[in-house]
Amino acid sequence: MTNVDPLSLPLGEEVPKTLWPVIAENLWNLHHPLLQSQHQAYLQELYDQYFGSSGFFLQQYGLFSYGQCTSVKTYRDVVQVAKALRKPVPREKVLQAIVKLLGAADQSQHNMTINLVVRLMLMLKVGALAHECVGRNQLEWRNGTALDEFIRTQFDKPRRRRYERLKLEKTFKAVSLWRIAGINIKWTDNLAEHLQMMNDDKMVAVFHHASFLKAQRFRQVDRIFSRQKFQTNFL
Repeated sequence: MTNVDPLSLPLGEEVPKTLWPVIAENLWNLHHPLLQSQHQAYLQELYDQYFGSSGFFLQQYGLFSYGQCTSVKTYRDVVQVAKALRKPVPREKVLQAIVKLLGAADQSQHNMTINLVVRLMLMLKVGALAHECVGRNQLEWRNGTALDEFIRTQFDKPRRRRYERLKLEKTFKAVSLWRIAGINIKWTDNLAEHLQMMNDDKMVAVFHHASFLKAQRFRQVDRIFSRQKFQTNFL
């Protein structure tokens, strides 16, 4: 009896729990079991919020699968596209690689595939969908730039104001904005919307997937760990 590669399973209405850590490792480069065991609580929270029945992964796949907008069919397709996206090449080169990986399809479907997997990797609402309302924070990654360059253009903007002496008490929470200033909070899963003021400055968007951000911090710790281990072995 041959073993079935779980990543070859078709994308569907539920992500098998056995695939949660595998997909996370491939999307965010979470490698070392030692670090994962030390921060298991954060990772489990991330897995539940991201891969659960109402999580970000299925929400986004549902949006892109509506009307057959995308060319990915299996979890392995998602993983392969994520690997192609990590290469420092412009979008059009990524598109060429995806054509080779996923085979013939309508070019608009392959372009939508790029947008879908970028969203899954970064939790940024990249790309337009006719049946989705994103607002002013819908991002367009165009030809001529690599993904890392595109990200830098979104977040490397100079700060307009500086408040070195401003310090909030530890008891200050997001709900305090409403209690003190009458500012409502909109929880968002689009990182590009974080701290954006809306509705004539009566509402602020707050990115609420803290476990996702913590996982990215763990990944950077993972890089330091790998470099230190290499240096120790080298010496």
